[in-house]
Amino acid sequence: MIKVLPLRRRDPPIHVLNIYSPPFKPRITFGEVFYGVLKSADKAPLVIVGDFNAPSRHWGYHFEQARGRKLAELTSTLRLTLLTDPACPTRMGNSVTRDTCPDLSLVRNSRDAPWENLEGTLSSDRSLLRIILLAKAARRMWGQAKLTNWYQFRLQDVPPVLLTDSYTEWAKQINALQQQHVTILQTTEKNPTAYHLMHIWLAHRSITKRWKK
Repeated sequence: MIKVLPLRRRDPPIHVLNIYSPPFKPRITFGEVFYGVLKSADKAPLVIVGDFNAPSRHWGYHFEQARGRKLAELTSTLRLTLLTDPACPTRMGNSVTRDTCPDLSLVRNSRDAPWENLEGTLSSDRSLLRIILLAKAARRMWGQAKLTNWYQFRLQDVPPVLLTDSYTEWAKQINALQQQHVTILQTTEKNPTAYHLMHIWLAHRSITKRWKK
């Protein structure tokens, strides 16, 4: 389990537990682990995610195993909120298996935690998921960033060291040449994705949706 520290001291930390449960190991229960992390988190937000391999009709399976039934009962007893949407399976099936939800997302002590299946796989059979824990926005000071166009800089004629009086003078000339290709940007909270990477993601999602129809 990891603890994510808040930006403001008065806000509680976020406890995150990641679990992997092998599918062919019998008699696996999660009670001891869950009670332990609940005790550690106390009243702070707790997020439990992982590959549980615990089939249950509560998260979209057409059959149920003892492990899945016990896990469903445990989450209800501990008042954990299931974020996973069975209508958006987290594992992509194939020609002989269905799309399923072995990956579950549970939270506690969080009033609003939107869950989203991004449908991206990164060459895996598992989907990328996004969970947002909403909190009050902290006041943040935004500054400026300097971005150098190195491509244009490399096109310039760099004076050789031998034509200058010293390495110090040569370094000053190089620095002045570099400053000519510097752009000052105002930083913001927006983090746009690179165009080419976004194009690849969208193309992959489009192909996957057409293939699954």
